[in-house]
Amino acid sequence: MSTKRYQPRCKFAFNGTFLPPNASNLNCWDAAGNSPLSAAAQAGSGDIVEKILTEKVDANLADGHGLTPLMWAIEKNDTETLKIFLAANGVDPNQKGELSHKCTQMQS
Repeated sequence: MSTKRYQPRCKFAFNGTFLPPNASNLNCWDAAGNSPLSAAAQAGSGDIVEKILTEKVDANLADGHGLTPLMWAIEKNDTETLKIFLAANGVDPNQKGELSHKCTQMQS
């Protein structure tokens, strides 16, 4: 699992639309500790989550809160975004976040 201290900083705009920081590296954090994928999952923007997942991105990258983007979809009870994550290649529902949460433990 990737940890925050190894990820580069980036700036990206997210307000219902997404302006990528650099198409070659979406595995980065903003000053608040959010990756572009994590921010989209937190906002419940399934269409943007789906677009980001088509790029080279670590879909299991925990954010500054220790949660993966999939965990945010579960936390927000966003079934549409959750379905997108579960259908995507590389998303691990058994991934532990940095706070030792597991996706399978979050909504019981």
